[in-house]
Amino acid sequence: MKTLIVTASSKSKSKKDEFSFKKVNKTFAKSLSAENQEQLLIARSNLLNDFKFSQGPDTHHNLKLTNEFQYLPAYRRYSGRTFSKVTDEAWDNLNKEKELDCVILSAFYGLVRFNEPIRN
Repeated sequence: MKTLIVTASSKSKSKKDEFSFKKVNKTFAKSLSAENQEQLLIARSNLLNDFKFSQGPDTHHNLKLTNEFQYLPAYRRYSGRTFSKVTDEAWDNLNKEKELDCVILSAFYGLVRFNEPIRN
């Protein structure tokens, strides 16, 4: 049995040690059926348009990376009370875990895996 942990994102975000977007092997969207994956990406795209945000490879997999955005894994991007209590060692262990996963409820992205690269 696989265990899934869902946690809300935090109000505060970190900007340190940002890096260029790198596709991770398994984003939250890729864990969905093709139909649901398309619906999630459409919803993200609509949100971008509503708020006049630029599209990037984090929201449209066919786009190339530009220098406009920098990315951090979600667990490093969020720096509020919940995330500051979890040690780097615990996150590293979660990266290796096969029976445990964690997704974060993000106001911008919807659900994202804990190690999925996200923008500030």
